[in-house]
Amino acid sequence: MILMNPRFLSVFLACAATATSFSARAEGPVAEAPVAQAPVALLAPLSSRPSVAVAGKGHFDFMSGDAAMGRLFAAHPGAKALTVLDLASGQVRSIDTGQVNCAVVDEADQKVFAAGGNQKVVVLDRKTLSKTAEIPLSGPADAIALDTKRSRLYIDHDDGAEAWVVNARTNVLEGRVVLSGVPEYLLYDAASDRLFQNIKDKDEIEVINPATNTVVAHFPTAPLKSPHGLAINPQTHRLFVAGNGKVAVLDSRDGHLITSLDITPGYVDQIAFDPASQRLYCACGAGTVAVVQETATGATFLGTVATHNRTHTLTVDPRGDVWVAADTPTGDTLLHFTPKPVAR
Repeated sequence: MILMNPRFLSVFLACAATATSFSARAEGPVAEAPVAQAPVALLAPLSSRPSVAVAGKGHFDFMSGDAAMGRLFAAHPGAKALTVLDLASGQVRSIDTGQVNCAVVDEADQKVFAAGGNQKVVVLDRKTLSKTAEIPLSGPADAIALDTKRSRLYIDHDDGAEAWVVNARTNVLEGRVVLSGVPEYLLYDAASDRLFQNIKDKDEIEVINPATNTVVAHFPTAPLKSPHGLAINPQTHRLFVAGNGKVAVLDSRDGHLITSLDITPGYVDQIAFDPASQRLYCACGAGTVAVVQETATGATFLGTVATHNRTHTLTVDPRGDVWVAADTPTGDTLLHFTPKPVAR
């Protein structure tokens, strides 16, 4: 799940940095030697803050949060736990959930759901984070989305071709949505009452009607391949999808491509959109966070900031700060960045 909450700090204005080259013109017919221009590396508008050490050792997966409770969640399947950061105190807890890949908050039912390779959904009390129930699944799980209108969970079958449907009130598995390929990430948009599901082996987004639990549309993501990250701005009806070094921006109503951007070579996984600044943050496995600014006509690439190799998940907290989960040679940690304006 990706966070999309209004933040509490003032909004920074951003514009893309540009490079301008100049050449001198001599008097008279004097031939000039061409001047080679080196490629310009754009530095992302992020400032590094002190990181937070995390107990355990092993890889992380999806990050999410609970804005009202002031918490961040980092699925930590390598440590068989769910990492929880209290933003106010800085305290970190490691909840024994087994191998989970994603967590989502259900405010209406005061629950936290987490699922992953342990082939079950672990149900936690939202306030105490104590385990209250388990829901068995027939295979490993990946991303989770909550339909807040119907109190239903949609849980991707990792490398399967379906999404399980769970009643969030009763903790009962009610059925499944049949997909055309392998699911990677999904989200629920309350404004349109639709689920958007990345299908990584088909290079498309499938649109699910939760009233019937059927796929009602297919949005190609070309030129982007292997769609992984997914986020939405419901105000502008734009879907942001990330994959093989690119970000594509699609109209969420009909799926037409608005624009696509090259951001960084290689694998891009989880992305998070901050609606206050209209910035998109992309976790890149080569060891960077790429920053994209939504614009009136589409989007523009602002630059990258270094993280660590193999970091591939992140989230944005209610203040607009960016957090990246990283397992490094010196220990597992949550990297912390704050946004800053781009020089105009």
